[in-house]
Amino acid sequence: MTSVVVHLGAGKRQLVKTSPTTILREVVNTVCSTQNYPSPETYGLKSGKNFLDLSLSIRYANIAAGTKLELAKVPKDKSAPTHVNLALQLEDGGRRVQSFAITTTLWDVLLGFEKTSDG
Repeated sequence: MTSVVVHLGAGKRQLVKTSPTTILREVVNTVCSTQNYPSPETYGLKSGKNFLDLSLSIRYANIAAGTKLELAKVPKDKSAPTHVNLALQLEDGGRRVQSFAITTTLWDVLLGFEKTSDG
C-alpha cells in the first residue's frame, strides 16, 4: 500500500492511501468526501502545471509513492467539442467521413455510415 499527498490550498493537505491500480478519480472522490467538498466532478488533480487524466490508474499515470499532487477546480472549457468527424475505411480502399455528436453510440455511427452508403 502506498500513498500520495494531495495539497488542498491554504496550507492544507491530505494523505490518501492508494495502490498501483487505484484510479485517480477515486483519489479525487476520497479527498472531496473527506473535506466535504460538493461536486467532486468539478475538481481535478494537478502535477506541476498540468492536469492529470483522472481515468488513469496511479501506475499508468507514472505517479510514484509519496508524490505531491494538487487538488484544483477544473476550468470550464466553453470550446469543448460537441461533434467529431469520423472516417470509415472501406474494403475497396474508399473512405467515408461523417460528423457525429460526441454522445453518439458506436452502433448509431455504423448505422449512420450504412444510411449514407445506401443512398
